[in-house]
This record gives sequence, structure tokens and C-alpha cells, in this order.
Amino acid sequence: MAPWIMTQRWNDLLFMHYSLAPEVLRALVPDVLTLDTYEQRAWVSVTPFWINHLRPPGVPSLPWLSHFFRDQRTDVCQL
Repeated sequence: MAPWIMTQRWNDLLFMHYSLAPEVLRALVPDVLTLDTYEQRAWVSVTPFWINHLRPPGVPSLPWLSHFFRDQRTDVCQL
């Protein structure tokens, strides 16, 4: 097993999933990728959260080093 290179704590995660007509997302996704659909609907996921205790091994975490993130994604397939 490789040694760990960083630790972090994810806080207050919220998972939001939205169903859309595939045509809405098609213009935003490269043509080489195929939208992965479920019941003829494309899905977009948004996950906001914030991170603290971000640090490499042997270094204490710095309280001011916290970050807010928002992860957005949709599923695609490459044929």
C-alpha cells in the first residue's frame, strides 16, 4: 500500500440530482461522448461541501485553510 499524501475532512455534503431532457445537455458535452441516460433522461448532479483539516503527513492542519467546493457532473460513455 502506498503511503498517504494528504488528509482532509469533507463537511456538510449535500447531494442534489436533477433529471433533464438529453437535448438540453447535448450542446454542453463533446460529441465524442455519449450521454448516459436512465429512462430516457440525462442526470446532472451537484454536490456542495466544504473541506477542512487539509494537510500533508507530519504537518498540523491550519484553521484558516478551509475551502468551499461545488462538484457538478453528468455521466457519459465513450464508445
